Amino acid sequence: MLEEFSSKMSLPLLYHAESSFYSQRARLGFAEKGVKHRRYHVTHKAGENLLPWFMRINPKGEVPVVEHDKRIIIDSEAILDYLDQIAPEGARLTPDMSSKEGAKVHRFKNLLKSVNIGILMLGSKHHAQEIGAVKVNDFNAWLGHFVKLKLSKGIRIMKWYSRIYPDLKFAYDAKILTYDKKGGIQLDVLLAEIKHCQEVFDEIEAQLVQVIQEFNESAPSSEELPWLCSQTFTIADIFLSTILHRLVSIGLDEKFFRRGTRPHIEAYYQRVLQRPSFRKTCLYSNRALWALAIPILKYKIKRTAPYVSIIGVLGAAFFMYYKHRR
Repeated sequence: MLEEFSSKMSLPLLYHAESSFYSQRARLGFAEKGVKHRRYHVTHKAGENLLPWFMRINPKGEVPVVEHDKRIIIDSEAILDYLDQIAPEGARLTPDMSSKEGAKVHRFKNLLKSVNIGILMLGSKHHAQEIGAVKVNDFNAWLGHFVKLKLSKGIRIMKWYSRIYPDLKFAYDAKILTYDKKGGIQLDVLLAEIKHCQEVFDEIEAQLVQVIQEFNESAPSSEELPWLCSQTFTIADIFLSTILHRLVSIGLDEKFFRRGTRPHIEAYYQRVLQRPSFRKTCLYSNRALWALAIPILKYKIKRTAPYVSIIGVLGAAFFMYYKHRR
């Protein structure tokens, strides 16, 4: 029993949030590598990421974070690289840079990193009509609500924590600055990012055309189509698939790849939706009920459960006391 407990505690612990874009990357990486791990859901929409215990784990107050063998790995890309280190067997998420595949993966990973998903998310909320994102769904509506909530309430909470936890004052003050910079995205900033994304997706579409053409010439009898850079689902595919999935949720999919705009990207996305690892870790992560409402409800229940138990015990004690007095 002790060995089983020790083995369980030696597994990587992933701090994540269901709706977090970067947490989706980390979860997908764990699933692709088949690495057993533990999870703790940080309900950041309820401000759990701002609590002192989590700020001590990650002073940036952000998910995902992996804790393993007394190491703390912050940032989704670093976590994906770490998975290759602790599970070197099988296909690597990041192939060796000296190989042709590795160089290609590195290039497209960096290209996709240049997409600022934050600007697209907040900008599509504020300028849906201007950019034609008229089909913004419930996730984006909830997102706008919680952004406003976090910006107002979160800053007040952090200022209070900054006063009562001197060891975390620097971390909280730095976090407050990042909150101060958030808010409305100017239309010109959003349009510039959309223009940049159009250029990125032009390159992605061209790459998919090329990799499929090479595949048809070399292995025409195979039914397994290649992914972005090769037959292997790599870190570049993790970046691309999560970006496409988020674009759908914020109503920008038709602008970038639907209705024949970029048919190879659209076909790629449909294949991603059928991939078991993606279905398990990301499929419902951009839906308001699954990713926002349910985690918040669970968090509230978890927070109130001890008080409910205490009230129940006290109620039972009073009942027994008055019963014996009779």
